[in-house]
Amino acid sequence: MAIDKQRTAWYIVFSNMLNNKMFLTATEVANLLRLNILTIYEYLRAGKLQAVKFGRNYRIENSELNKFIKEHRVKAKNR
Repeated sequence: MAIDKQRTAWYIVFSNMLNNKMFLTATEVANLLRLNILTIYEYLRAGKLQAVKFGRNYRIENSELNKFIKEHRVKAKNR
């Protein structure tokens, strides 16, 4: 529990430092979208999902994730 509180505090500080931009890990994005982590990495490699890379770690900006979701929205067909 202490780690979660510490992590949450870090996100708040970090997001304020970067003009209220929130960054998520590939694992967090996979969990949010309920996809396999390998699917997220494939989207990153293919350029379908934009991220920042620090060494071997990807960070996906909140706005990029929202943009990605909007681009993959489908319309329901009338029956």
